[in-house]
Amino acid sequence: MAHRLTVDAPAKVNLSLELLGLRPDGYHELRTVMQAVDLRDRVQLSKRTDRKVTLTCSADGVPEGKENLAAQAARLFKARMDIEAGVHIQLRKNIPPGAGLGGGSSDCAAT
Repeated sequence: MAHRLTVDAPAKVNLSLELLGLRPDGYHELRTVMQAVDLRDRVQLSKRTDRKVTLTCSADGVPEGKENLAAQAARLFKARMDIEAGVHIQLRKNIPPGAGLGGGSSDCAAT
């Protein structure tokens, strides 16, 4: 049984973005066309023997605590699927943080 999984998380660029209107919850409806590009982060998930979700990242300025989207995704998945084992997430960042290329969202989805 494998205890480690590695997944690529591609960057994306918005080819178009249209605001369609304000929703009752205060968010906007969007219509967007996105394209994945060759730039990608690497997300490595390793099983832990305890129940904790931990995260380390190769890039400065990326939160490694509860505010990290990948860690949030792992916690939500564990809770929803009733998984007892913990996981360590290692992010190898190639997508520049804050560049508008969707790195955090892609890391979250890959996790």
